Amino acid sequence: MWYTYKSVFSGRGVEVVTTWKVRTQQSAEAFLKGLADYKGEKRYERAPDSADTTLRFYDLSPAYTHYKKGGLIKKCMDSLDKDSRTLATARRICGRVFTPAYVKELMKTAEGKTGPSKGAAFADELYDLYSIAWSMSEEVRNAGFPGDSEGLGVAFDQDDLEWMEFRNGAADFLEKGPGFDSVGIQVKVAAPLLADLINSMDRAVNKPDGKDAVLRFTHAEAIAPLAALLGIREASTPVTSIYKYHDHWSAGIVIPLSANIQWVLYAGTGSGGYLVKVLLNEREAVLPVATTQWPYYRWEDLRAYYIRKLGAVGAGLQQDMMGYLRGLE
Repeated sequence: MWYTYKSVFSGRGVEVVTTWKVRTQQSAEAFLKGLADYKGEKRYERAPDSADTTLRFYDLSPAYTHYKKGGLIKKCMDSLDKDSRTLATARRICGRVFTPAYVKELMKTAEGKTGPSKGAAFADELYDLYSIAWSMSEEVRNAGFPGDSEGLGVAFDQDDLEWMEFRNGAADFLEKGPGFDSVGIQVKVAAPLLADLINSMDRAVNKPDGKDAVLRFTHAEAIAPLAALLGIREASTPVTSIYKYHDHWSAGIVIPLSANIQWVLYAGTGSGGYLVKVLLNEREAVLPVATTQWPYYRWEDLRAYYIRKLGAVGAGLQQDMMGYLRGLE
């Protein structure tokens, strides 16, 4: 960002907004190392979890909490858990770690229960650990172990990793992405963040002496639904079968580590107006807004489209967002 948009940083200051979670504050600190040579003020803001409708909206809507714990997601995930590939994958993973006799015990379902076996649960937890091991290299080294995932990787082959990623991504797709409805509650819940983005851009347009940048640090639970609400092509296509979701949506594309969405404002066009470029994970996004200058969109067109989108989900720019979230159905 610093090198690509160097002319943006004229010393007017940077506003840094994080949630109260330690990891977002750590992300902000790491990110701002890239602005070490920036001479302007860096001003920090944090809102308490109970009032953070902009960056932690997903925790403040009772209806959304009910959706996440409801029957639709459970039914879909149960179907994947019961898929023969899940059992076969778990057996292979356990077989690379434990003796055959112990694998046999692990793969048994507890008497009187229909849930996953201990072996399947172990495979899921080992995959979760494997997935984040590269983010823990310093901690692993400090504990006296090699600072990579080579040791964990021996438990998986390519087929195992692909199926585990498919199942993990399915849960993200349903809980945070377009799911079966591109304007379902799991997407509508992001309206406060979209409204805040528009309001921030309005301040930049109407007060050119404003901040050079507003940087927000939040979580995948905010990035994925915002990308879907924006209508970004690879982030907003719903499906009718959970087995088809990966044809249109991938957690690795939409919400990888360090996932980000950027709105970059350009001034001084021939008509005297403003242009905006939107990026998802540093890639120029295709939006459902007409333009003759892609990847640039006229700000007035983009603004009008997203105000209509907010209205369609029952939200507005100056709305009481706590009331909006609590009233969602």
